[in-house]
Amino acid sequence: MFTVMLVFGWSLTQSSETVYTTQTAGHHYQFEASFTAPRSERETGDALYYLGFEGTVLHDGDEIEQTVFGMDENDAMLALSDTDGAELGLPDAGNCYVSVGFSELYGVGAGQAVTFRTADGTQLTWTVEAVAYNAKTKTVIVPRERLAAELLLDAQSYNGVLSAQNLYPDADKVTDRAAREDALARDKVSNAASALICQSIGLVAGIVLTFLALFIAFQDGVKDMLIMDNLGYRRREIKRLLINVFLPILIIGFIVTAFPSVLIAKAVQISLARQMGDYMPFATNIWVLLVGFVAIIAVYWLTQLFFALGVKHITKKKGILEYTNSL
Repeated sequence: MFTVMLVFGWSLTQSSETVYTTQTAGHHYQFEASFTAPRSERETGDALYYLGFEGTVLHDGDEIEQTVFGMDENDAMLALSDTDGAELGLPDAGNCYVSVGFSELYGVGAGQAVTFRTADGTQLTWTVEAVAYNAKTKTVIVPRERLAAELLLDAQSYNGVLSAQNLYPDADKVTDRAAREDALARDKVSNAASALICQSIGLVAGIVLTFLALFIAFQDGVKDMLIMDNLGYRRREIKRLLINVFLPILIIGFIVTAFPSVLIAKAVQISLARQMGDYMPFATNIWVLLVGFVAIIAVYWLTQLFFALGVKHITKKKGILEYTNSL
């Protein structure tokens, strides 16, 4: 559990940073205006117009909440890129882009078909052309004009605008860049706090359980230690024969369980992300495992020191034979 919680906590910390990056990199617009109903009239100014409709993606029997995002191409407002950092234009005819969160959580990639069902039951099917690293969360991206045609709307229809200036102050909802980034930052802090709690719980639980396990194992050998001491064995020999044997067991146990712990932490995070419907990319590295390893070894030495002091106190307080006979 110790290693699982440590890896899980670290991954949550990294995922919050990744999510913040995906929602800010390439997002150059200062304002986002949205309308409850599609419209065609446009104001003068540099902007990216889009059609956005909530619905579900049908995938392997699951209905996954997503938003179809039919957009115009305007890199000055939103410059999409793939997971390798290459720039993306608009998808070709019959194709779409999916967000990196959707791709990682459900294993959907280039060449696979995606069926989107709108709130009114209309089903639209496209082939995934690429995974857009910095797409808005929970979006399936297609060209705006093609989406308008498929939904039998006017070619100029839109219900959202990304712009450098506030072109539509009377829109149903207007969000400026500061408010959007503030919301992302709050989510980032919240995830970081959750990660700290997980790591703290894992660390405390791991230390306590390891200490108890080692101390009980040491305690079981007290009688043998005292008898060997009474027979003239040197303390170094007693330590080598009855105490140090637990260190290799501890090391081997950590190594054997390290990889399964990573897999468990990843499975837990993916399951949690699916249930919450949020993008929570899994991340870990060798340093996290090294920190866990150092912590476990430190607990071993502290437990050994604590135990040695206890034995020393016992032998001073009463005779060795008296104590061993009472065990």
